[in-house]
Amino acid sequence: MSGKQNPGNGAGLTKEQRRARAREVAKRMAAEEAARKRRNIIISWIVGIVVVALVGGLVWYIVSEGSKQSASQGSTTSQSASGDPQLTATKRGTDNLANLPQNTDQYGGIPVGSSLKAGTSNEGVPNVTVYYDFMCIYCNQLEHQYADQLTELAKEGKITLTYAPVRIFQDEFSSKAAQAEYWMAENQPDLFLKFHNQMFSEVMWPMFENGEPSTTPENSELTRVAKEVGVKDTSALQKALDDDAYASFLTAQGKQFQADGFTGTPTVLINEQQLSNWPGGVLLTAINQAMAK
Repeated sequence: MSGKQNPGNGAGLTKEQRRARAREVAKRMAAEEAARKRRNIIISWIVGIVVVALVGGLVWYIVSEGSKQSASQGSTTSQSASGDPQLTATKRGTDNLANLPQNTDQYGGIPVGSSLKAGTSNEGVPNVTVYYDFMCIYCNQLEHQYADQLTELAKEGKITLTYAPVRIFQDEFSSKAAQAEYWMAENQPDLFLKFHNQMFSEVMWPMFENGEPSTTPENSELTRVAKEVGVKDTSALQKALDDDAYASFLTAQGKQFQADGFTGTPTVLINEQQLSNWPGGVLLTAINQAMAK
């Protein structure tokens, strides 16, 4: 019995038909191979993008957290801290300090007494010193929580309030703002504290209220606030800022800050004892204890 040839194996086809069929098979195989290579390339690109994104995200996180830690120079306090005051005796030096600005103490701080005027003090009461950088988030938390109360305590003669600008953050505004503080202390001592408080409450806190800001204030804010608190002609302040008149002293202040063993801002001292857990009302508790002695 004779059966039909199976055309699938090429039997019964002419030589030309077999060649045409072979060409079609080769063409199809080539197309499939090209498609496979394209898929592999696309998959490789996707995997590469995912890996780069993951690595980039990890690097960003490490750098971001490292920058925050470095910028704050070891400051780990937060506004939720509470409990008994934790005080550590300190011994500050003056080896790096020279050519102190007017109305500052021997350590470069700006004391304020009952007149609320820079360069004054209240005798026989605790001296509360705050080292700060305007761009420090914890300094902004401290000022937001305590500025009014500290000012009132100084006004009532219960403490001498000393503010010590120190440049921790290596950005221009940190330097310019600290220099504006020293200029105000020297040239407008009666307006210094008002300028200081208003800079924090009006310019800085709105930026830090929801965490670390992505920008810094314009330097023009310094002369604007100075004028707002009563400086009639801010041209001399502007010139001092343009000339970086206090930059060398700030550098010296920073060296002394480190030499004294301080590592973060805000650094809070009460009668030469460092208070490490100032938030949550602890600062006022520590002051009350110092006043009771």
